Amino acid sequence: MVEKVPPILIITSSLKEESCSDALGNYFLSGAHQAGYDYKKIRLRTKKIKFCDGCQDCLYSHRCRIEDDDMNSILEDMKKASILVFVTPIYFGNISGLLKTFLDRTYPLLKSDYKFRRVYLVYTAQEDCKSHNKAAIQSIKSWTDRFPKAKFIKAVEGVEIIEKDDIAKKRTLLRDSFQAGASCYYLDNPEVKRGGGRKKKPEDPSKAKKDDKKKEK
Repeated sequence: MVEKVPPILIITSSLKEESCSDALGNYFLSGAHQAGYDYKKIRLRTKKIKFCDGCQDCLYSHRCRIEDDDMNSILEDMKKASILVFVTPIYFGNISGLLKTFLDRTYPLLKSDYKFRRVYLVYTAQEDCKSHNKAAIQSIKSWTDRFPKAKFIKAVEGVEIIEKDDIAKKRTLLRDSFQAGASCYYLDNPEVKRGGGRKKKPEDPSKAKKDDKKKEK
């Protein structure tokens, strides 16, 4: 029996067990889940990913010849998913080294029958200047551009995030991440207007908390 792959595949690349970037990515998943989407999360820190050796055999076999790590199984999941979400901390203004090593190994997908059509980036950075992190967005855009059937949709940009508690204080950022996930439904169903149509708009948890406080008053 072939395992059914959820439409959304989220790939996290922090080496920390409970990282800031993972926490922000969870809000994206919350929005997507409330919009009716299943997802699968792959934590690269728990996987064995070797460096690409540039052999290019994979362009013809559509499979990496390095067999003693987890990459080929992840590639199969990527190939079958319709939406990819990359989650990373920012190091020196760019994506993590772990994510870069991983992306280098996705070469076998180039000439494969991949299904993904939309790509997102979720990142957290300690500095408060988004312009310093343009290289991270460009890295994912450049990767996406190699796949003619796919399109880079959005970057959820978390800045001034030093500790995990800092995320909870940024309600606008949490709403942005949540709504990015929820918008997957509207992109798949363009005939449905936001806030109406055939399906109820997913409830934003940050708004719900505010409404509860008003009711108490």
